[in-house]
Amino acid sequence: MKRSAVNNMVIYTAAIMIVLVFFLVGCGGSAQIPAVLADVATEVQATTTTQVEQSTAPDVTEEQPTAVSTSGEAPSSASEVLDTADEDVVFATLMAEDVIEDFTVGEFRYFTSVVANAILDEAGIISGSEEEEAYWDSLIDGQTPARDYALNYAVNELKKFKILDVLARENGTFLTENDLLEIEATHLTQIGFFESDEDFAKAINTTYGISVDLFKKIYIQAMLHEKYFNESIEAVEIDEEDVKMDYDLYKDYFEDATVTHVLFRYEGGSGNRSREDSKALAEGVLARVRAGEDIKALAMEYSEDPSVVEDGGEYTFNRYADLVPEFINWSFEAKIGQSDIVESEYGYHVMKLEKKVQMPYEEVKDMMLQQMKEVQFDNTLSLRMDDPRFEVYIDDTVIDIPEIPVEYCPECGQYH
Repeated sequence: MKRSAVNNMVIYTAAIMIVLVFFLVGCGGSAQIPAVLADVATEVQATTTTQVEQSTAPDVTEEQPTAVSTSGEAPSSASEVLDTADEDVVFATLMAEDVIEDFTVGEFRYFTSVVANAILDEAGIISGSEEEEAYWDSLIDGQTPARDYALNYAVNELKKFKILDVLARENGTFLTENDLLEIEATHLTQIGFFESDEDFAKAINTTYGISVDLFKKIYIQAMLHEKYFNESIEAVEIDEEDVKMDYDLYKDYFEDATVTHVLFRYEGGSGNRSREDSKALAEGVLARVRAGEDIKALAMEYSEDPSVVEDGGEYTFNRYADLVPEFINWSFEAKIGQSDIVESEYGYHVMKLEKKVQMPYEEVKDMMLQQMKEVQFDNTLSLRMDDPRFEVYIDDTVIDIPEIPVEYCPECGQYH
């Protein structure tokens, strides 16, 4: 019973960029720009035309991109294409002593889109649905407008992206010719999932509000960041005694549970049957399990979990598994051989705990060492986010982002 949740949006890795293209393919290239992004796109296009036309900066030429749409109407569906002529307009600048990193409108659209879609996914809301508009008008934790939270989150993720640019350069990290050839090959593979270059460009535009050129540029930067990340992780030194200490402290989390379940869905829980009828069926099967019948055979006969054909209703997992919490909590609290009924968002589960296996230290120490290195890297990056050296100056005449108290939490990888 996997759960689609985004708890840690590390959206600056190259791997995520590839996943995003598979997401587009899964949507038939017709995923919508989240409403929160469409609103921003409207605001930007209404202001940047005047900004570009009136600018007297010496680097502005007749070829400087200008926004075409000033109607104030954002795209209302995936079939409408967002004008990207203004995506190179600078709306913020990161000042790092002798280093200057510009934040462009196009980059902000991309990060806002990724963040907004992740937030919607966590909330179980489909982008473009009626529920989405109501969600962006709601309050998070009863005090922060969801729309303002998403925009601030996007700015912080973009800031992180730019800081990684600076750190990679300072570290001497660079992409080799082979790296660039691999990037080009991946890019061609991405396009190959679509019927034409134009279809690929439209999918990128209607989902992220940007051009293919900018998408590719962000992907190249993400590859550089991933290389810097790997080099940094390699250089981190962790004492093995600290790894063993953590293992002993969190030994319970290095335990696998094996359960067999029989699922009965109901209306509101991804099924059509009433809650009462499903519970009655679950109680009947539970009685048979407790009477000694084989739960695997009962699962094959009654379970409404599609994967039962492959696994016979059996799951093996640890406490970190991407499963609904009710499933995990019961499994690690129950005793071996115990059976019961557990309710989740999917319906009623008749559960039986088959076994628990403790993973020995030698099997998990390499994984733990890698995780501890990654945590140290993330903690260092979070400190950089608060470093006065990396100050961001936003031009609110281009994009007006409401100020809210947003702080990065290294423990959960989110902003609050």
